[in-house]
Amino acid sequence: MKSPVFHKPYLLLELAPDRRKRKRQLGRIVTDVPLRSEGRSSDHTEIYSIIWMLRTDCPEQMQPIKVVHSDRPDIQLQCANLTIGIEITEAVSSNNASMDRLRETEPHLWRTPDDDIAIFFPRRAGVGEDKLTAKAQRQLIRDNQPGEPWCGNGAESWAEAMAYFVSKKIKKADGYARFDQNWLLIYDNWNEPSRRVELADAVLDRIFQSEGVFNTFDRVMIQDGHSLASFCASGIRRQRRPRHGR
Repeated sequence: MKSPVFHKPYLLLELAPDRRKRKRQLGRIVTDVPLRSEGRSSDHTEIYSIIWMLRTDCPEQMQPIKVVHSDRPDIQLQCANLTIGIEITEAVSSNNASMDRLRETEPHLWRTPDDDIAIFFPRRAGVGEDKLTAKAQRQLIRDNQPGEPWCGNGAESWAEAMAYFVSKKIKKADGYARFDQNWLLIYDNWNEPSRRVELADAVLDRIFQSEGVFNTFDRVMIQDGHSLASFCASGIRRQRRPRHGR
């Protein structure tokens, strides 16, 4: 899939007031994201993320909606009575993302032509870790070792990682246009052990409250392929991903 060629800002989608028609509109939007080695761009992930969000959580009071793809922030939702600016980011280890790209472009590092199924051990990343050299990344891929056991409190580790990516965006917020509402949408691609979702959400909410996150972003949303968690000053809401749509 080639990167979009539209010049920003441009109208990505105008949603109809009728619920069933909106559902059909959102279902027709192509949200395929190519592999990292096949030309994936931030535009691909931004379109995927905003359509995923609207399929999951699109309140009636926000109708009608014009979805404008822009920069700083990445999306504008232009509703009848308000405009919402949404900045989108991916929570991912840059080292792990680079290693995924190497596995795609240099499969000989970790599998043979006779492998029907090739398995690799995920690498546990650290928040704010140093960048590994390409040589070191290739060696880790070749070794393919499980490493130390993934011990500790998965809920707290996940919350710490999400808070880290939010803090990075807060530091850049002065450069964004401001609207009636200002949201942050995170695609969670962070490798972390299993966690109690309710506990992890509660831990992250406490961090947000104590660090004044909602003074910058009225809402922080995190999507992980299964559900959408929404954090704001008044509480937390988590919704399952709907089955319709691509």
